[in-house]
Amino acid sequence: MNDDPASLDRLHDIVAPGPVPWWPPAPGVYLALSLVCACLLALAGRALWRHLRRAYRREALAAMSRATPTVVDLATLLKRVALTAYPRAQVAGVTGRAWLLWLARTGGCAVPPAVADLLTAAVYKDDGARDTAALTSFARQWIRRHHARPPPTPEPRTPHP
Repeated sequence: MNDDPASLDRLHDIVAPGPVPWWPPAPGVYLALSLVCACLLALAGRALWRHLRRAYRREALAAMSRATPTVVDLATLLKRVALTAYPRAQVAGVTGRAWLLWLARTGGCAVPPAVADLLTAAVYKDDGARDTAALTSFARQWIRRHHARPPPTPEPRTPHP
């Protein structure tokens, strides 16, 4: 063997390191997985919370589909749903035209004239033989679409002197 440090006889093959093991992962992988798990848990919790918050809507729609409701049944159901979704002080004393305006404001659509007639006058003289298809359709739509928190009513503008 040659004692010269620059001799080609002293060269050896390059020893490559072994493959990087898959386990245990790097600390950044643990951090990324924990963030993904936290986000998934938050989304699942939010979905569960939303599902539970909307249980009264499903119950009301199921009550409507169990039997053929009368005008009084539908008016009562609308009021019960409103009392569940909104503060009692805001809903309990509202009747007549104010009730129709409140339904329109919270439901996002106007109350049809046929429904308005049924909710204001026919409730007090319900004979059970009225056609409630329009009222049933409106009630289903309002129950599905009403806002949990109604938009704020605009303050009346006062002219400045």
